[in-house]
Amino acid sequence: MSKEVRAMVIGQFVDTYPPELDGVGQVTLSYCRVLTEMGHTCYYIAPDAPDDGHFYAFPVLLQKSVPFLKGKYRMAAPLLDWNYHMQIDRLRFDIVHAQSPFLAGEEALRIARRQEIPLVTTFHSKYYDDVLGITHMALAARSVTDLIVRFYGRCNAVWTVNNATAEVLTQYGYKGRITVMPNGTDPEPLSPEAVDRLRKMLPEAPGKASLLFVGQHNYKKNLHGVLQACALLKRQGVPFRLVTAGTGPDA
Repeated sequence: MSKEVRAMVIGQFVDTYPPELDGVGQVTLSYCRVLTEMGHTCYYIAPDAPDDGHFYAFPVLLQKSVPFLKGKYRMAAPLLDWNYHMQIDRLRFDIVHAQSPFLAGEEALRIARRQEIPLVTTFHSKYYDDVLGITHMALAARSVTDLIVRFYGRCNAVWTVNNATAEVLTQYGYKGRITVMPNGTDPEPLSPEAVDRLRKMLPEAPGKASLLFVGQHNYKKNLHGVLQACALLKRQGVPFRLVTAGTGPDA
């Protein structure tokens, strides 16, 4: 006999919001959508975006922000946004989830401590590599990862999306318990029109194996492994075609 789950009020804190949305933002949207369908009240809490124009079936709380990293991200200023504070201070959450260890995470930590509720966080990325790629300074990358590890040490539960990511966080110096919580995937069937467009873009290649990579074009996604595999196939004389779908800094 299934046990009935009490409906909760959940805060999902993240550093991105449409139209500039990365993989972590997509995951957060999925959490909010699915938790809402399960009967919970789930808030998407993030920096604002100019002329956003998006509407969702769950509540959204946005903070005033300024462009950051050439406009790809926005840096929130929740402490300076009186309207945001008026809204969030009226809410009573049962649990909050930080999808980022940065400003979104610090705001989730503030709410968790103020309301004396659990804070769950998810470790998503190789932040050392990200910072090193931006600054080209190993000292800066190490300093940022030290701050990140300190943040995770103040959370009630730390999740990673797979075992490899858990190993990365451990290498950063985190010594607490880690729970592997894979991200879900929402399958979207292709329409007949989409199938026709795909066939025009990728005509049949008889006698060739077709290889497909879907994801962010970033070397931390193991793109070098894909290229090495292709080089090996070429040396072996195996006919193949590699198709990549996505964008990213290493495209």
